[in-house]
Amino acid sequence: MEFWEGELFPDKEVAMALTEGQKAPDFTLPVKFKMPQPDTISLKSYQGKQNALLLFYLLDWSPG
Repeated sequence: MEFWEGELFPDKEVAMALTEGQKAPDFTLPVKFKMPQPDTISLKSYQGKQNALLLFYLLDWSPG
């Protein structure tokens, strides 16, 4: 199993909060699983194609 650790927006001092119904800004994240895809993925690449779900599941070291 691979883990990625780091900041999403290391150059920004304040994280932006969204309210319900507000569009998320574009972002690019590293891909950390082995697939024949690019090394990064961005929200913009899904625009107009399908729904996107970004889930941050923190602090779960349970066996399953």
